[in-house]
Amino acid sequence: MNQSTKNVVFMGFSFFCVSIALNTAAFVTEPSIHGMSNISNINPHAGYYSLAIMYAMFTLGTIFATPLVDVLRPKWAMCLASLGYAAYYGTFLLVHELLLYIMSVVLGFSAAILWTGHGTYIAQNSEKNNVDRNSAITLGFAQMALIVGAFFVFIVFSSTAYHDLFSPFTVKLMFGAFSLCSLVSAILFAFIPSSSEADSKERSYLRVLKDVEILITTPNMLLLCVSFAFNGLQIGFWMIVYPTILSFTRSLIKDFKTAVPLVSIFIGIGAVVAATIVTAYGKHIHKVGRKTILYLGMTIHLVCFTLIYLSSPKESSLHPTDSTDTVITPTIYLVVFIGFLLGIADIIWFQQTLAFVCDAYPHNETPAFAISRFLQALMSGLVMIYSSAFSLLFQMVLASFLSVSACVTFTILERNLKLDIGNESFFKRLRKRDVYPDDFDIRNISARPSVY
Repeated sequence: MNQSTKNVVFMGFSFFCVSIALNTAAFVTEPSIHGMSNISNINPHAGYYSLAIMYAMFTLGTIFATPLVDVLRPKWAMCLASLGYAAYYGTFLLVHELLLYIMSVVLGFSAAILWTGHGTYIAQNSEKNNVDRNSAITLGFAQMALIVGAFFVFIVFSSTAYHDLFSPFTVKLMFGAFSLCSLVSAILFAFIPSSSEADSKERSYLRVLKDVEILITTPNMLLLCVSFAFNGLQIGFWMIVYPTILSFTRSLIKDFKTAVPLVSIFIGIGAVVAATIVTAYGKHIHKVGRKTILYLGMTIHLVCFTLIYLSSPKESSLHPTDSTDTVITPTIYLVVFIGFLLGIADIIWFQQTLAFVCDAYPHNETPAFAISRFLQALMSGLVMIYSSAFSLLFQMVLASFLSVSACVTFTILERNLKLDIGNESFFKRLRKRDVYPDDFDIRNISARPSVY
């Protein structure tokens, strides 16, 4: 195992600890706040408002995270971000609404720094022949964390009476553990090695912002932005919307204590299975092509969206319902199967777009990842807004449409790259040496192997 691979594995394990918190907390934030509102003055929907603030700051924060990661270096940026996560989860020990909103701002900015640093570190430690494997390794660690976190919640819920599921003691136990995991992650990030490329790279704050401005105005990046936006939507859907649908479907109430944790576990299992396959066969992906892999992911998503619509009451995304007016009767077996498929599809989209950025922008990876995180955060934030206002049908149609659109635009993008067109900014020519290394064969970009 060479040094770069060791760096990626070390970073993946460090990311594992904070991922236990960030992946699992999203499932229980709103129910926890709602439960605490019964004994305090906090707004019962403060959890939704907190997540909305977080995603808004995540979106805005990517503008500042880009140069910050470049200046601090990815390891220290991720260390700082983990401390922000720990501080946010610590607010649940106090349950003060204003403090919750303030720390949501901190969490959003921390998320922008964490994910930009994550993608940049992978790019700096990867080559064209191992970027698929390296990105899959780190995503595999992150999804294993989802399984571990879900088991933790499952154990807590199983040993707690239904009316005490979100009591002050239970909430403080869960979020205290999340805060501790984030602190451990910060310590580990401080000890991961810096890559040689990071040490040799010196760019000013304004230069990095200028690179983002130039990159975002190229036709190819605009095409790729559709895939980034769909990534944000599908992540927001399985982390926020689907658990809410399950908790609002009262026909599942007898299984509620186990339904949400089990779905979380099976999302993680599906993701780990997909990541393991990519890790083992990553260098053979060029024989299939990224486009084919993404179309597979689109097909799985369309199956999931269809099953969710057919098995969920029409108003289950808006409020608790006793309705049984569904085409398919919702059962615990069906919802965990859907969770398993969502985990597979999530890794396919996230890993392939991550690896594609590493391939296509090896010398401009920080601005490219910042654009990616900006759009993903923006779309996830919009999911938070419209999910409480629009019907399940609207949400499923929108998700399906964007999934298909992302595949179509990616097909056009691959064609442009093979023809070596679409790299020129609408306002300023992006120098070719800043986008592609000298030995980068543009004709084979889709055929070479390559994470809230």
